[in-house]
Amino acid sequence: MPPVTQATEPTNELGWFEFETRIRRMMLEMIDPVQKRIYEDREKVVKFRADFEANRRKTEDLEFHVGKIDGKLVAFDDIYKRFNHIV
Repeated sequence: MPPVTQATEPTNELGWFEFETRIRRMMLEMIDPVQKRIYEDREKVVKFRADFEANRRKTEDLEFHVGKIDGKLVAFDDIYKRFNHIV
């Protein structure tokens, strides 16, 4: 192996710099689409969570109202039975 001289050393550093720049550029090209998808997926998760909470509240309200209606129907059934028993 020939000894490193002052003339070849800057050329060698420039080659490594170019190599490192190419590697960084390739990595950025591979990582950039993944980062974009992660950001989009995070936005979707936030929207799904908000939609889920809204649907959960609506379901609870519906269950409450159905329970109230069931209670009223039982009361009406009792009144109807008593009325038929009297007649």
